[in-house]
Amino acid sequence: MFCDEYDKTVIENRELKRFPVNHVSKINLSVGIGIDYESEKEDYEVDDKGNVLLIDGRHIPWEQVKTDGFDYLEISVKDETEKSQLILMEELS
Repeated sequence: MFCDEYDKTVIENRELKRFPVNHVSKINLSVGIGIDYESEKEDYEVDDKGNVLLIDGRHIPWEQVKTDGFDYLEISVKDETEKSQLILMEELS
């Protein structure tokens, strides 16, 4: 889930944004973690088997949450001259 929330009608009616990048040669996708899971463990619903309830209803082990979890997403592109441009940077909640 992204931190920013948008009204459905705004999303459906938004205009496409053209980025001023000619001849994209590389697309970089980065995901990362800035969460100290152990210090925030009390914020999660952990059942008696040590599993965490996810927003989609699945349960996964706490250790898998710490291994697979991430909290930000970034997309950037580079043109043929290696000039980089940020396309998206979102923090997840």
